[in-house]
Formats: sequence, structure tokens, C-alpha cells
Amino acid sequence: MLMVNEKILGINCIHDHLKHLRSLLEEPIKQHCVSVTADLWIDDLWKRTYLDFTIFFANNISELNHTLLQYTHFEEEKSGINIWYETEEIFKSFNLSFGDTPVNTYQGSNMVKALSLTGEVRYSSLYQSDNALLALLRQRDEQHRLVRIDP
Repeated sequence: MLMVNEKILGINCIHDHLKHLRSLLEEPIKQHCVSVTADLWIDDLWKRTYLDFTIFFANNISELNHTLLQYTHFEEEKSGINIWYETEEIFKSFNLSFGDTPVNTYQGSNMVKALSLTGEVRYSSLYQSDNALLALLRQRDEQHRLVRIDP
């Protein structure tokens, strides 16, 4: 008798979701039609720090979509270099290109330092980041509409 536990099922679901997400993002990443929002925040109840990344992308029919890319309990010191190492891992795991993927973030000194280490394109508001992506679509004379993809 084969027994499958909930942990294995959960891990398989996560792997399936990541596989689907990577295939969904493959073409927008190749076309440089993506931007990322990064946020480092502290849970008020448990006082734990989290780092999350949301990706905005235009698909092949010029719909603007977004979804949570990664959500991580951030246990390291909140220095620019530690944040950059985590950012670098996330970029590599999703084949995001360095230097030309716009990153939107708040103006906290640790996030600013992390993104300035390699000269990443950084915007101070979600509005600017989304507008950069929409401007790229307009340059290509493409129509666009907003669509939400829940994680």
C-alpha cells in the first residue's frame, strides 16, 4: 500500500506551481517585458523580517499581469550586500536579466544600497515601474490591459 503524506503533496504542488510560473514568464522575460517590486518588511506580531518579490509582465496578447514571485523569511542581517545576495538568487532562479529589469522598491537605505551595488534600474514607486513597462509596450505599438493573476 502506497502512503503519500501531506508534506510530499505540498512540495509537489509548489514545484508544479513554480514550473507553471516559469513557463508563463519565459517569453515576457525574453522580450524584456517585466518589472519587479521588492519589499523588505517586518511582521508586527512575531517581529520577523520578510523579503518579497512581485513580478509585473506583459504576455503575448499585451495584457499586463502580476503575481507573487517569491516570499522569504529573511533571517540575515539587513545589510545591502545580504539583500543583494537574496535578490541575485531570485533573479537567477527565474532567469531575470541584471541591469535591465526595472525594480520598484521603497526608499529604505538597505534596499537602495542593495540595488545600487550593481546599478539595477530602481524606481521609487509602483507607478513609475508600471509606467516603464507600459511605455515599452507603447513603443511597440501594442495595446495593453490590466489583468490580475493570483499566486
